Parts: sequence; C-alpha cells; structure tokens
Amino acid sequence: AISFTVGLTLMYTDRKTEDTSSSINEAASNASLADLSPLPTLRVPSAAPTKHTSSGTTESPSKNTHCVINNILSIPDQDPSVLGSHEDSMIVTMDDNDDDICSYYYYSSLWCEHSGRAVYTNLVDPFEQEKADEKIIIRYPAEPHNFTIKVKHYFSDAEARYYKNETNDQEWVSSLSINTLSFDGTTQEFGPFTSTPEPGVDTHNPSGYYGNPDYNHNFYVVLECDSNCACNATQTAQIAKNDYYY
Repeated sequence: AISFTVGLTLMYTDRKTEDTSSSINEAASNASLADLSPLPTLRVPSAAPTKHTSSGTTESPSKNTHCVINNILSIPDQDPSVLGSHEDSMIVTMDDNDDDICSYYYYSSLWCEHSGRAVYTNLVDPFEQEKADEKIIIRYPAEPHNFTIKVKHYFSDAEARYYKNETNDQEWVSSLSINTLSFDGTTQEFGPFTSTPEPGVDTHNPSGYYGNPDYNHNFYVVLECDSNCACNATQTAQIAKNDYYY
C-alpha cells in the first residue's frame, strides 16, 4: 500500500512539472511573437492653423537642419504733442506662393509664426495710448528659399473716424528690422527698412471714413537665402497705390 501511494504521488508530481514547463514555453513563444509585432504608427497632427500665445521671442534653429529669420516691424516713438494713430502690418510669402502666407490673419503655418501688432496711438484720451511691435518668425529647412515681406498700411478706425481734423499720423512710418540665424550660429542683420510718404497726403479721404488710395506707404523686402542660411535682402520700389481700404 505504501509503494502504491508513493507511485501515485510521483506520477502527479511529474505531470504537474510537465504542465508548468509547457506554460512557460508557451509564454516565451508568445513574448517572442509580441517582440516581432509592428510598432504602433505615430499620428502626426495636421497643419491647420491653431490659436497661439506666442511671446514673440527670438527662436533658435535646430542643429544642422533649419534656418531662422526674425522680422520685427515697429513704429518709432513720435513727438508726444502730435496726435494720431498709425498701424502697419507684414504679409510674408515663401517661394512666390501666394496661397501659403503668414500674416496677422494667417498667424501659424508649417514655416512661420506671427504675433503682435505694429501700432502707435497717441490720442487725447489717456486710455487711447498704445505702442506695440509686430513679429514674424520664419523657420525653414536649410535649403535655398526666397521670402517676400510686404509691409502694408492698415487703415484703422482710430485714425479714420476720431480726431480726423486734428491728427497728423500720415507723417509716421514703420520700420522693419530683420535678423537671421543659421544652424552653425552665424547671424546677419538687415535694415531698418522704411518708406517715405508723400508730404500732405493723408491716410484717409476727406470724409474721414475710408482709406485714401493715394496714400503711398507700402513697400516690399525680398530675402534670397541659400542652403547655409545666408541671405541677401533687397527693398523694392514702393507700391503705387494701396490695394485695399479700411
């Protein structure tokens, strides 16, 4: 009776050991298959513009891959005794593609980011005082590209509707400064670029509610850049007429 019990015990122990070994082998096999399974595909977000909260600080390029162009448009300090409000704005295109622009209304794309407004306001009401800069940061692959920066006057409600017989904001002009930064740390500075409005030509028409098409203030700056982020900047002739009104 004793030997029969021992035999059953040994048979049960061997079967249990065999089952355990089989489970371990199966788990190892499954782990090997899991290791061979393809990695999940990374989902890349679309390039649709989103609301941003850029501080407008200068951006640095990624090492050995990108170039950076910082464009700053501002209106210098004016005589505080001169009343008025003046605002200009940049519109940037790359490689002459007018369907892909960077501006106040198209403020975020795959290659640029916009922030701020180039405005100077000095009116009677102390709450109507404002001075701010507009910034566009261009970040692009280190390969040849050209960029066209168009500086246009924005006919604002403040300059056209209020104090229309007292303001002299047509005498104010904005100033565009450009600096570039390459992947090896090389920098360039261009500008300031500006324009000279015709004396006596107001920003708005006599009624005071529409922009004056004879106010010739807009200008272009063309940047031609190579694969080393080295650029040449050229200001072209001023635009003969404004192509939009307030």
